[in-house]
Amino acid sequence: MPATRPSNLSLVAHVQSQHGEYVKPAQWLISHSWSYKFLDVVDAIDTFCQEHDLGPDTSFWFCMFANNQHVISSADPTAMFGHWLQAFREALTDTGKLVMVLSPWHDPETLKRTWCVYEVYLSVVLKARFEVAMGKAQHAVFLADMQNFESVLGMLAKVNAKNSTTTVATDRTCLFELIEKDQVGFAGVDRVVFGAIQKWIVQALDNQLAMATLPEDRFRWLNSKGNMFVCVGWDAVVRLGLVKAYLREPREAWDPLLHEGLAKLEQILGRTHNTTLEAMKGIGRVYCRETDFDRGMSLLRECLALELQVESNDNVYGTMQYLGEALMHQHNIVEARALLQRAYDWMCRTHGPNFARTLSIQCVLAVGYHLQGRYRDAEFLLQSYYDNAVRVFGSAHGVPTRCLMYIAVVQRLSGEYDKAEGNIRECEENSRRDEEFEEGYLFCNKELGLVAYSRGNLDQATSILEATHESFGLYFGVDHDQTQEVLLVSYLAHLERGFESGETIDRWLAKFQAAKATAISWGDEHKCLACVRPIQDDMLMCPECPRLSRRLCRPCAVANPPPLEGCDHDITSWTEFKPPVRHLLEQKQQLGMHAATTSDDDALECNPQPIDTTLNNAP
Repeated sequence: MPATRPSNLSLVAHVQSQHGEYVKPAQWLISHSWSYKFLDVVDAIDTFCQEHDLGPDTSFWFCMFANNQHVISSADPTAMFGHWLQAFREALTDTGKLVMVLSPWHDPETLKRTWCVYEVYLSVVLKARFEVAMGKAQHAVFLADMQNFESVLGMLAKVNAKNSTTTVATDRTCLFELIEKDQVGFAGVDRVVFGAIQKWIVQALDNQLAMATLPEDRFRWLNSKGNMFVCVGWDAVVRLGLVKAYLREPREAWDPLLHEGLAKLEQILGRTHNTTLEAMKGIGRVYCRETDFDRGMSLLRECLALELQVESNDNVYGTMQYLGEALMHQHNIVEARALLQRAYDWMCRTHGPNFARTLSIQCVLAVGYHLQGRYRDAEFLLQSYYDNAVRVFGSAHGVPTRCLMYIAVVQRLSGEYDKAEGNIRECEENSRRDEEFEEGYLFCNKELGLVAYSRGNLDQATSILEATHESFGLYFGVDHDQTQEVLLVSYLAHLERGFESGETIDRWLAKFQAAKATAISWGDEHKCLACVRPIQDDMLMCPECPRLSRRLCRPCAVANPPPLEGCDHDITSWTEFKPPVRHLLEQKQQLGMHAATTSDDDALECNPQPIDTTLNNAP
């Protein structure tokens, strides 16, 4: 800066004003960390020029010389951010080539700096050429480490945009906002940077192969390159298996891929490597979703134990989330909520409430509250998730729309019928506009029917739910779980109105037979709020609370009725419902017994009966 103080210009502009012959358009843009020693950067660029046969007249854009340091030292950082970003974009567009200085190569400072990470990302977006420069000593270390692919994976693991830093705090904020604006997210930036560096490593190995003259040297470099692609390849095999599983392909199409892929990753990388653990975690989650809990829980618990041995490992909280989800599916709500709450609290402290993983865990916690009848708590968490989803995707996108539908469900169960209906109408409108969210329109109709049922508008409820059941049957199949659920709630609405005749009962029995419903089941969606298991046999509901909001299985009601949030009504006043198929068969039998004395025009009232007052004394 002393040399340019008289002109108050950048060094490039200063030299150009006096000795224009020493300045020329840049051919390469240098990405480096300001913490590097200047001579180390010069050494790296000099080595780079030798490797690529670049002559001494090759020109480089170096921010230290190209940017006016006098302005930087005096200007407002926030105001200048846009100026420096534009200068960098123009330089990268003009040169079309970026060279990043890595030092030390296995833990480079540049990959910890937000500006540098964003520069690599931008070079890929702008389709610029990306290369890496190292000093002679570091290059020798790099070549030696290439014989051990573990070193390469360790270096690539350092790519973590969300943990990167800047010298000027406001620059980090502005760059993070750019990443969010591009809607790629930190993981997306990491993938781009990871791919660029991986591509460069492959090219470096190819260069060594081309220069090798001895067979043993060629074999060594081929082996290094092979190890890289083998690891990436087996990771890809696992990912392919996971995709097939999530697409509901037959198990024989994906199970062998997961089994072989995980075994190979363990063999090559070891069981404690991050890539292996991520594969183990994903496979465990898939097995749990397929209700193969023996295999799934074993993998997830082992993964959690291994990850807990590493300090400051964010991945462990993803494993806690998957374990929490699996425990909920197994009705172990207490352990599930403990794990999820621990993960959620830590993510809020370290990454904030708006971080993607925090929001994901928050959503699962909301499900736990819903299952236990804590509808207000569930609504609070879901509303926070929805607000963030709207900010990122816009209100009409499928992600916030699905969340809004869930909010409407818990609002209905809380008795907030106007709010619930308003949100359902908004979801309905979004579903009409989004062809990919076709099934969302069906769920809107189902929820509108449930709101009508909850309000006691039984004629409206039965009309909506009958039509919705027919639509669900055409879309999902008559024996699908979702179709069965609509049939059950439609039955409950009809039950309060009463069945007119034996023919009506026969029609309902035929519907349940087509749905393959059992004589004792209430379906998976109607869970007891105490044991959080699907209700079998008799279901008890509080008649004073919103319909379906306070329900217990008979064993829980008899044993020790737990306190339910928002309901202090005497359990002896609760209404008892027999399983639909059993109730219909009993009513049909009763109708037959009275057929001789009852005309065909008599209405058969099949209203639910209050619970037996001997309930509390039952064994």
